[in-house]
Order: sequence, then C-alpha cells, then structure tokens
Amino acid sequence: MKEIPIGELIARCKSILEEGHYSRQRICRYEALWKKGILKYMSDQGLTLYSPEIGKACLTSYLCGHPNDHKEQELVRSVNVLDDCLLLGRIRMRSYTPVRWAYRRIYATLD
Repeated sequence: MKEIPIGELIARCKSILEEGHYSRQRICRYEALWKKGILKYMSDQGLTLYSPEIGKACLTSYLCGHPNDHKEQELVRSVNVLDDCLLLGRIRMRSYTPVRWAYRRIYATLD
C-alpha cells in the first residue's frame, strides 16, 4: 500500500484544496482536524509515514459510534480527504457505499 510522510501529504492536500477553491476557513478547519486527529494519533504511536490503514486505525480509536455526531463526521471526512489525496490525487465530493435492501413480501390473511 502507498505510504508517504504525513507532512508532505498534508501539504499536498492543502494545495489541492486551494486549487479546488475551498474557502480559507474550510482549509484551516481541516488543518485543525488533522492536528487534533491524525497527527496526534501518529505522534502517540511513533509513526511518520501515512497510509490508509493508519487512517482507519486512527478513526477506530477515536470514534465512539455516534453516526450523527458532527465532530465525528468531520473527523471521518478529514481522514477521507487524506486518503483521497494519497490514492486518487484529488478530493472526491462525496464518498458513499450504495446499500441494497432485500425486500421481503409479507402476506397476511384475514380470518
């Protein structure tokens, strides 16, 4: 899997965000999220090279399992931005997995 020094990846992400005309506030917000999230995690673990597996491990350690919590959603998005920059060289606007629901027909009989 691809690995890159985290400082270099963050610099690359910032330039992609600027080229994509993201607001200065949004870029600063991502920087703060990276500083409090992935950079803190990697520092605590003694890591310098980032890979998507490290991002996933960071999210696993920080998330409490509240899918509607705005702070958790932002942390997930900040790691997704790093992954997109590393793997795709761009930032996807949305990241989702389609779900297929198995429909069952339930027939009731009236007596």
